[in-house]
Amino acid sequence: MKRLDGTAVGPDWIGLAASGLAFASCYGTLAVVMALSAAGIALNLDKGIWAAAIALFALLAVAAVVPGIRRHGNVGPAVLGAAGLGLIVWTLFGDYSLAVEIAGFAALVAGAAWDWRLRRARA
Repeated sequence: MKRLDGTAVGPDWIGLAASGLAFASCYGTLAVVMALSAAGIALNLDKGIWAAAIALFALLAVAAVVPGIRRHGNVGPAVLGAAGLGLIVWTLFGDYSLAVEIAGFAALVAGAAWDWRLRRARA
């Protein structure tokens, strides 16, 4: 279904939700594993699959933000989200740095939130 201006009708919050899932799959999984370890339950996660899930959710967040360019005409949220995705992927598969990882998640969430705000203002 399309609006009169030709843009698709759909939820504006998908980018934020995917950003939250990327963040939760990273730090939420870590918290669960730590809690289980504290309870005496050993859990062995495949780090490659864990990293791929985080990267996939971050990619989904950026993919949800990009169509907003057509709707509100601002490329800033997509660029910010893509920069965050790049930092996250670098820390997952390249050289790990907690500061870079946090900066990546901050940029990803900020880009998705900015896109959501622009879409809501346009609606």
